[in-house]
Amino acid sequence: MRDILFRGKTDNKWVYGVPIYLRKEAYIVRDFCLGGSYTDDWVEAETIGQYTGLTFKGVKAFEGDIVKGLFLHGSEILGVVAFQDGAFGLAWKRGKIDEFSPFPCMCNVDYR
Repeated sequence: MRDILFRGKTDNKWVYGVPIYLRKEAYIVRDFCLGGSYTDDWVEAETIGQYTGLTFKGVKAFEGDIVKGLFLHGSEILGVVAFQDGAFGLAWKRGKIDEFSPFPCMCNVDYR
């Protein structure tokens, strides 16, 4: 079972927890306890991304991360981690064409 985790950016640092959206603003609730107390941080709504359940080189991969991959045959791919059609994957461009490849379908790739 993977962790359900989100992150957002505030004051040039990442905070982790559960996002709450209020119109065009958002904040991340963290350190929630059953007694009703919690800590929250206002974040830039466009920076909020969900953890994919994957790690690349020991670093957790979140939506919005820029990832470079190297195929075993030698070509490179550069894209953004995204969620589309029910799966996390890599959104990238092949020439002028927008592509999306779900991670389970991208074998023989070494992510960096």
